[in-house]
Amino acid sequence: MDQTHRYWADVRAEWQSVFENKEDISMLKSIDDKPLFMHMFELQDQEYTSQKIEAQIDAFLK
Repeated sequence: MDQTHRYWADVRAEWQSVFENKEDISMLKSIDDKPLFMHMFELQDQEYTSQKIEAQIDAFLK
């Protein structure tokens, strides 16, 4: 599995954790005028850890 596939597998795993642990989910529309997906694509191009993925998703959760 290449790095891109691993990254998005880690993102999906984090979302699965969110869905398992929260009954209701409410999210911010954007941070710094960018939606979550733009932040996630930027993170993909950096050295990331599962903690960075979790922090990025958590930043958008209300």
